[in-house]
Amino acid sequence: MNKILLFTSFVLCGVLHVFGQPKMDVKKTVDSIHVLIKLANSEKLNSNFGSALRYSTKAVELARVSDLKLEKAQAYNGLAGTYNILNDDDNSKKYFLLALQLGQELEDNITISAALNGLGDLYSKKAETLDVAIEYYEKSFDYAKVSKNPNHICGWYLSMANLYLNFKNADKALLFIELAQKHLTENNLEYPMYWATYYHHKGLYHFQKKQYRAALESLNKGISIGQENNLHIELIDLYELKSKIYEARGQYVLANKNLKKLQEYKNMNFNAEKNVQIEEVNTRFKISEYERDLAEAKYEKKILDSRNEIITIVLIAFVLFAFLIGYIIHTVKDRQRERDSLAERTKIEHLTKLKSEFLTTISHELRTPLYGVMGITSILSDDKTLTVEHKNLIKSLQFSGNRLHELVNKILRITDIESDRVAVNKNIVNLKGLVKDIVQSLEYSANEKNNKLIINLDPSVDILYYIDSLKISEILNNLITNAIKFTNNGRIVIQIKRLQAAEGNNYLSFKVIDNGIGIARENHELIFQNFKQAIEENTSYGSGVGLSIVKNYVETLGGKIELESELEKGSTFSFDLYCEIATPSIIAQHSNHVKSRPLKVLVVEDNKINQMITNKLIVSIGHSCTISHNGMEAVELCKSDNFDLILMDINMPIMNGFEASKTIKSFKPEANIVALTALEISEVKDQCFSVGMVGIVNKPIGKSELNDIIQMNVAS
Repeated sequence: MNKILLFTSFVLCGVLHVFGQPKMDVKKTVDSIHVLIKLANSEKLNSNFGSALRYSTKAVELARVSDLKLEKAQAYNGLAGTYNILNDDDNSKKYFLLALQLGQELEDNITISAALNGLGDLYSKKAETLDVAIEYYEKSFDYAKVSKNPNHICGWYLSMANLYLNFKNADKALLFIELAQKHLTENNLEYPMYWATYYHHKGLYHFQKKQYRAALESLNKGISIGQENNLHIELIDLYELKSKIYEARGQYVLANKNLKKLQEYKNMNFNAEKNVQIEEVNTRFKISEYERDLAEAKYEKKILDSRNEIITIVLIAFVLFAFLIGYIIHTVKDRQRERDSLAERTKIEHLTKLKSEFLTTISHELRTPLYGVMGITSILSDDKTLTVEHKNLIKSLQFSGNRLHELVNKILRITDIESDRVAVNKNIVNLKGLVKDIVQSLEYSANEKNNKLIINLDPSVDILYYIDSLKISEILNNLITNAIKFTNNGRIVIQIKRLQAAEGNNYLSFKVIDNGIGIARENHELIFQNFKQAIEENTSYGSGVGLSIVKNYVETLGGKIELESELEKGSTFSFDLYCEIATPSIIAQHSNHVKSRPLKVLVVEDNKINQMITNKLIVSIGHSCTISHNGMEAVELCKSDNFDLILMDINMPIMNGFEASKTIKSFKPEANIVALTALEISEVKDQCFSVGMVGIVNKPIGKSELNDIIQMNVAS
């Protein structure tokens, strides 16, 4: 609820300070600055942050040009408050400190108090700077008492309550909540934002005390005030807390309903158009500051030049001479051609990097909402009360979610391949069983096109191998899916033969043969390129990355993909690989011991929907689940309880997954911590293992996959 501090700062800065009778033109300027500050605050309350920033920057510029120190300080406080609500901490701190400096020069208690309050808010965001925040708040209150401003005193009470509630110290927070309520009533303060904030803090106090009914009563009062007065930021906090309460009570439908309201106000608060306006105004203001600094620098340089004219002339002559020599050297033809070639290569590399980064970013951003979609559909599919019609709809939704998940993973694999981040990860697998599972999963797609899948395996390969089964699965899945796509009323043969047997290894031949439409010879190389397809008619669909992944994975495993195909005569994709046999010693070394008892699992996750889904999945498997909203909370839970497994998100507020894992391992080295993240594994693998994590898993994740992860990472 940071907005209460910003409103307090405005109330203080909006008070007119009159030292004698100013001249008429100065008075007009002062009045204009106060109007701008008032307009900025009004826009801020209505969540129009682009307009608020525009008015605040105009107030700063007008005060600076007119050299009105007090108004400049007030404008700085208003500008700092706007940056604070936009989470631009660097600029917010900069202008609060400038306001504080001017306030101290002028010995103006109200300006000093507002700046100190704002700095306290900035430092209250992190646990490690909590003491600094409290020190700023206490100093601010001292100046507020001297000024006897009831608005600021009340705002300070609410800020202190918020500070202690954020760090789960409900008993200390209660004192300030009660003082705020008493102050609001006794002084007849009717600021809607104060009352909405008061009811939020009171609700949060009851929530932390697990007094859920009392908490909901307070929140409903706050929501009523917020809706009447369009207090979007307050409504975001109120609905978020209300969702937490229903979640704690196991009322997930109501929790989800309040999450939707929360998102509705978030969208109203920060839509794309507002962000563009904010960035535009912010950029213009920074340019004007730069131009002002540049003008001052030019003026100083002019004075310096007048004193050092001879030195300047010599330096200019030297620079001109150096440029002349450089020009002659760089006009040599061989060097020019070399430079042009280098520039072209650099440009291509830059464009490739940009493309890779863009695809990775988009794919990462898709994984978190995908987890919500796939998780909720998985939970709904287990509902025995669903009608046949609804079950079919859920299955269609699951199919679409799985297709999108598959596409995201393929794009990320391509970016990994381009960045040389692909490694071989071996595990023990029965190759015959692996192929049967792949074929079984694709039977439905094959039957839709009246195709028959035939497995032709050499009996000698019915043994355990120590190979990278994930990559081989990906290769075969892509090849068989492609064959199904371009074959109608036909047959697709999956063939594996042993070509050679040596000590500890089998040299195996893999083939996927179809009698589909075939591929023209001139397109044989094209189809293995990223995002390329040989056929662009309606029969062709997909991302165009499957065969590119196949080619790179086969080469990573030490083989080479071959293609034999002609139009209307079908296609044969083949590759040969050395496959290590899983000897008894390898099996003993890599076997996992499964625990059958119910396990205690801690899920560290800040996304509310993901919390709900992961909790439901873990409980449905038969284990108990505890939810932690951030890394710091997880550390405290681990100090007082023992968990069999910790599923740790990476990107979280207050303390991220890396810091939390490192801290937990420092006092509980035996803790089993697995990263559950939307980031690509190759990007965070080294850092995860360096802080003591034992595994990494990508979101989204299904029930069976989650069960495997729990069992694999909890050894008896």
